[in-house]
Amino acid sequence: MRLFIYGMESSGASTFCLFLGQRAGVVAVVDLWSHCLAPPLVVDVPIVLKATVTTTYRAEDHVRSFCPDASILFLRDPVAVYRSLTKYDYANYEGSVEQKLVRFDEEYSSTKFDLVIRYEDFVRREPAVIRAIDELGWICRNSYYDLPRSIDDIRQTNFQKSAWLRDEYNKNWAFGNFKGASISSDFLRADHQPEIVSKVASLSPRLTKLYGLI
Repeated sequence: MRLFIYGMESSGASTFCLFLGQRAGVVAVVDLWSHCLAPPLVVDVPIVLKATVTTTYRAEDHVRSFCPDASILFLRDPVAVYRSLTKYDYANYEGSVEQKLVRFDEEYSSTKFDLVIRYEDFVRREPAVIRAIDELGWICRNSYYDLPRSIDDIRQTNFQKSAWLRDEYNKNWAFGNFKGASISSDFLRADHQPEIVSKVASLSPRLTKLYGLI
């Protein structure tokens, strides 16, 4: 199976991809860098790849190139995304934070995905998350939350299965900013200052409304 994940930077989408990459023997492209179009990788094992929102490529561009069997839209409270993303130097690579929020809001409403997962449900370990992923066709287990498969093992598998992944490591893909030994809800809380909520709502009205912030 070829599985594609699409979400904002600082949404936890890399962590979610790492979670799905706990499946033994699969290729997991945990963090495709923002300047890169998802490559049409040919591997003989299941593969999951995550790409993020930019003004350079749309979700449909990545899908057309990567040719997944299924795609997942990964959501997070847009205020939490904004507050987190603006702390990083890369926040305005391949489009400003504001432009990315606008685009993601548009793609949320107009692009078809096979499954939508919320970060909040994921880190709370809601049973419906694993059930939905299983039903999509990707083997998923509750034990994956404890990350039994090491990054070294994933990297080694990726290198063995794809020359592109071997040659482009730390150039076009890597493992993101995951912190911790297991997946938890430690980063769940968001500070909803009225002025920030107002700004984000003007950029991402659909998702802000979805999260009950307006």
